[in-house]
Amino acid sequence: MNQNEVSLRGVALTIIATAAFALISPYVKWLAPLDGVEIFAWRTLWTLPIVIVLMIRAGSIGKWVSLLNRLRKHPGTLSLLLACAGLLGLQQWLFMWAPLHGRMLDVSLGYFLLPIVMVLVSKLVDAKPIHALQWIAVACAGAGVAHKFLIDQAFSWPTLVVALGFPPYFLLRRKLRHDSLSILGAELMAMAPVAAIMALRGDNLSGALGSATLMGCLLPGLGILSALSFSAYLRASQLLPIGIFGLFGYIEPILLAIISAALFHEPISANDVWTYAPVSMSVFFTGLYVWQVRKPSITEICESLEG
Repeated sequence: MNQNEVSLRGVALTIIATAAFALISPYVKWLAPLDGVEIFAWRTLWTLPIVIVLMIRAGSIGKWVSLLNRLRKHPGTLSLLLACAGLLGLQQWLFMWAPLHGRMLDVSLGYFLLPIVMVLVSKLVDAKPIHALQWIAVACAGAGVAHKFLIDQAFSWPTLVVALGFPPYFLLRRKLRHDSLSILGAELMAMAPVAAIMALRGDNLSGALGSATLMGCLLPGLGILSALSFSAYLRASQLLPIGIFGLFGYIEPILLAIISAALFHEPISANDVWTYAPVSMSVFFTGLYVWQVRKPSITEICESLEG
């Protein structure tokens, strides 16, 4: 793999975004009495204006308008965008629903399995050689996931939705061939009408509208956190090869597992250590691979964070 293909900025954005996504899980607990569907709806409605603000600050409104015009003139591109929006919406609904129904560990396992699927997809799509350290990372992750499967004897549906739903989303998104922030804005616009209907038909609409804390602080805060994490994560997906991007995704399930145990009191047995420890080693070997390929200086690391 060419050194230039491993973007330090992409690595930095992936780490920042996955940490931010992990913070959303405990944040959801503060949004009572809203249920998972309502939280998904309000999250979408508050994320869209924040993304528009980010586009204004980045000077990319013109690119967004250009993309919208392209969608209007080309039905095939519009269909591609709608497919991306649907896949993204499904994942975000699940991420809001799981903490409220005691299924965060199932979702976490999906994120454990996802990087392996991403590496295999990368091998099939890109047809590029995979470095030995990447194979070691995949083997470590595979050992952890296989152990979890042997214990549970099956993958739950939330696990499969995460593991099998994201790879086609990222592949379809790359086919749009536009800047990441503009695509995110278009996806949110496509999701907004459905989200508005869900919010207006929610059982807790009056309670949400009557709560100054929810409407004036917590829901806008969720929109800000979501917009920043989305924009960083999706930009990273364009800067990094899909295999490397996928393996660094292991940061999120590790954090989710810690949060599930520490804040939600979901049990993690001694057997679970044999799942999480190999996966943690996978992150280590992926980082070692990036270091070996790039050998970045402190200055480069700081510049990647600032960029």
